[in-house]
Amino acid sequence: MKEAIKLKLEKYDFKYSEKKNILNVKFGHSQEICIDFSNPEKIIIKDKLVSWNFLTGVIEMSLKATMVFNTIGLLIIATMFALFDIPNASFYFTFLFGLVAIWTLYYLVRSENFKKMLINWIEHSK
Repeated sequence: MKEAIKLKLEKYDFKYSEKKNILNVKFGHSQEICIDFSNPEKIIIKDKLVSWNFLTGVIEMSLKATMVFNTIGLLIIATMFALFDIPNASFYFTFLFGLVAIWTLYYLVRSENFKKMLINWIEHSK
């Protein structure tokens, strides 16, 4: 199974690294998909943001954790805007919220599309 996936990744020129039973597929913009083949009954596919990226800075985490992290961060920023009575705070907050939402959606769509493609490859390699 793992060898078939590696062949497909190479065929479509995806960059990946391998450690034992785990393949890490590298996308641009510090995004990776980890495919864990250690359990023969269940293949685990995880997404994560690594190194420096717009949404988490230098902290490595999954996209779901990124959404929680950014929601809390935006709530803190909104509170600071309200406490310090910043002029045009609603404009700045709306702009920042929109920027974070669009960037998160970009990562999420890329991740989910790749996961669907992987599942398709796995199903057809059986």
